[in-house]
Amino acid sequence: MPFKRYAIQMKLSEIGKAGQEKLSLAKVAMIGVGGLGAPLALNLAAAGIGHLVLVDGDQVSLENLHRQVLFTEEDIGKAKVVAAKTHLSKRNSEIKISAYAEFLSFQNISQLLSEVDLILDCTDNFHARFLINQYCVEQKKVFVYASVDQWRGQVALFTPKGPCLACLFSHVKDGLFQDCSQSGVLGVTASVVSNLQGQVALHWLLFQKDFSALFLYDAKKLQILSYKIQKQKYCEVCGEGVKERSDEVIFKSWNEVSRLMQDAPDQNILIDLRDAPTDALKGALHIPMVKILNGATAFDKNKTYILYCEKRIKSPFVREVLRKQGVAHVYVLQERVDQ
Repeated sequence: MPFKRYAIQMKLSEIGKAGQEKLSLAKVAMIGVGGLGAPLALNLAAAGIGHLVLVDGDQVSLENLHRQVLFTEEDIGKAKVVAAKTHLSKRNSEIKISAYAEFLSFQNISQLLSEVDLILDCTDNFHARFLINQYCVEQKKVFVYASVDQWRGQVALFTPKGPCLACLFSHVKDGLFQDCSQSGVLGVTASVVSNLQGQVALHWLLFQKDFSALFLYDAKKLQILSYKIQKQKYCEVCGEGVKERSDEVIFKSWNEVSRLMQDAPDQNILIDLRDAPTDALKGALHIPMVKILNGATAFDKNKTYILYCEKRIKSPFVREVLRKQGVAHVYVLQERVDQ
């Protein structure tokens, strides 16, 4: 392996030749090549990550160039991953770059991420974040979460033995950030958060040190704070909640739900948590998960709620959130058979 390109960083005693070889052998997936992913991709390519896997179904647009510093005006209208691969290859021709111009989904996540060593969540999509989290918990993979909103940013490392993203959001009330295009952000703020995410990623690849901490960046105060993330025993994604409470009925069949709604429609409420369903769920109220978690919807503690989402990724987590708010009767629809 040619070392001249990386000679300066290899002077760090903690890296050296052995550390650089670790980076050159690493296969890292980046989900999202936007405000976080674009500057991060530049730094990871420059650091010599052997194989970068870029996943993003979006295109480059003019209004995003202020923070997506990897791209130029000539890239407007092009697929982000295609333009990114072109620029990154020019900066470092010694690494491999795989580009997938598609959004992460239930259907493609295993195919795209099964062989990577580390996953970087650079999305501004809450559904994608929880899909990544669920997949990493099930497949025992490591990922670094990052988000940015206005003047604030968050970064955290999640490993198989530690807490997961659902553990974090179960007790961080303001952990849900909006899309940057809706709330606004400075390019430099996104870059600082991106660099912090990159530092955490390289730290893991080099040292494999597990630390369950949430890093909070405040651009107004020019301050970075860190908090320990506690693993939640009854987390519906990684905890022992379902296993230890096996006597508690969590799932409802479609037949049970139909009977409940028929007998007392005002008392038993079916909620569709999907963001933008193309096929309506019979008898359900459509309330996207992010509205519930941001407190935009009020729930009657005396009523019964049945939650639905595809693959049951969102519904167990939302159930846990509602139960902590004092809603006693919350269930998950086991399967959909109304079609």
